[in-house]
Amino acid sequence: MKRLLLIMSLLSFFRIASSQDYAESQVWSYKARKGEETSRVLINKVETNPKLGNIFHISVSGVKVKNPRIAGGISTDLPHFPVSEETLKKSLTKLTGKSLPNP
Repeated sequence: MKRLLLIMSLLSFFRIASSQDYAESQVWSYKARKGEETSRVLINKVETNPKLGNIFHISVSGVKVKNPRIAGGISTDLPHFPVSEETLKKSLTKLTGKSLPNP
């Protein structure tokens, strides 16, 4: 019995993230490009689609992306990306905090 409890505890400690782990207002670190290790993903909204499953509306802050349409030519915030749960599972690495969602 003790062994079973130990195994269950270890499994819960090392469990893989699932959709119930992803929620609005969460801030995550992710597999970022070199030089953008401090950039973060914010989950702004979660929608459920009968055909597609959960759709996560995210924004990314702290990046450097060329954008010739703005002054300075570099965007540091990417305000909206709809992504799948699979994308989050492959990209997010650690829950780092909470923040108000971007409108």
